[in-house]
Amino acid sequence: MRGMRSACSELPNDNPLLHDGAVWVSMSPTGRPRAVARPPVVATAPEPAPPLAPVEVVVPQAVVTAAEPDAFAQLLALLGKVALGAGATRAAAVLADFVTGQVVDTARLGETLCAALVASGHAARSGSGVTVSAPMAATINAWRAVLSGGSDDLSGCDETLDTWCADLVAALSGMPSRAGEIRRELRRFGVAAFGLLAEAA
Repeated sequence: MRGMRSACSELPNDNPLLHDGAVWVSMSPTGRPRAVARPPVVATAPEPAPPLAPVEVVVPQAVVTAAEPDAFAQLLALLGKVALGAGATRAAAVLADFVTGQVVDTARLGETLCAALVASGHAARSGSGVTVSAPMAATINAWRAVLSGGSDDLSGCDETLDTWCADLVAALSGMPSRAGEIRRELRRFGVAAFGLLAEAA
């Protein structure tokens, strides 16, 4: 109806919704209608909407889970620690390289010890040094799989973990007769028969 209003009244009438002109009213029941002027309707702009409050966007933080400890790396660290405790500094220095299949130069261990490792079946000659022998590598891989939880097959583990580790450390130290003593020390640090203990000295 608002869009159809005219600027003034065409006929005397008192319906203000039809036009923007004067309204005709009777001042008495029998009186003649009179035009009563109305103030013009001034269109006003709508009040601007209040500004929206800033919305704080919370970006969820990525959840970072701690990586599972590498049990085989823990074992190598313990073997190095025990070798140092036994005074076998050269064995501690080369142990991780040797067990992971790298070639250990003869100068790092000495020719006598390298020859003893080859004779005992722990190592094989490779260039100017020695590397882990094939049977020893197979045992290492078997224990790595068991410790990592990737396998529960102990058929490739010829000895219990503590006995095998003690024999390895004693051989690399050039002290095979101290294998029993080294085994006891390994057990004190949590190297058990078939794995690593969660709580140890």
